[in-house]
Amino acid sequence: MRLAAESMVMLKNKNSVLPLSKKTKVALVGPMTDEKETMLGTWCIDGIKENVVSIRGGFEAAIGNGKIVAEKDADVIILCLGEDRNLTGEANSIANIEIEPSQLKIAEEAAKLGKPVVALLAFGRPRAIERLEPLADAMVYIWNPGMRAGNAVCDIVFGDENPSGRLPMTLPRTTGQI
Repeated sequence: MRLAAESMVMLKNKNSVLPLSKKTKVALVGPMTDEKETMLGTWCIDGIKENVVSIRGGFEAAIGNGKIVAEKDADVIILCLGEDRNLTGEANSIANIEIEPSQLKIAEEAAKLGKPVVALLAFGRPRAIERLEPLADAMVYIWNPGMRAGNAVCDIVFGDENPSGRLPMTLPRTTGQI
């Protein structure tokens, strides 16, 4: 779990939104909220998805169900974005590395609420973030963190671990930049 947390990369933390207090009420939105298999990544051979701690599972363990609320009641909105693990790895190149329009729509709707927005990005490769970046106050690239994904994410979000991961390259802002 600690290795997973150490691999995560803080891309943005406007106004020191992170770390959150464990008293914070959060809304979890997006396609990776309950995803387990993707957290294992493309190269996983032995992982059993039923044993994976999802992002929701990590938050439930860290702060309890009572602090996971609807967007209108939340203090902070957590965007759980990413791509299915079957879309990454060998023989799965993509020409457009922009974040999918449906996920950007989720981010746009969250930003309209005027609450702090934290984007957790579960991608197995670099993705262009130019359109997402202004919609989020904090962004953490979590990659495909493995079996204890949700616990590791919460360690970062609540400040129990320092997001010490570094990028060996700059993330492209747009598809055309590469």
